[in-house]
Amino acid sequence: MELIETLITGIAKIIWKAFLLCIYGISKLAEIILKQINDFLKDTIK
Repeated sequence: MELIETLITGIAKIIWKAFLLCIYGISKLAEIILKQINDFLKDTIK
């Protein structure tokens, strides 16, 4: 029984880390895209 619990806990931790990395990656990507849009708008307005 303990083996199964350990396995489930391990899998849950891996999924959680992957989930956090995914959110971190998306937020970084959004940051870069927003910066590029911002720079583009600045150049267009000039």
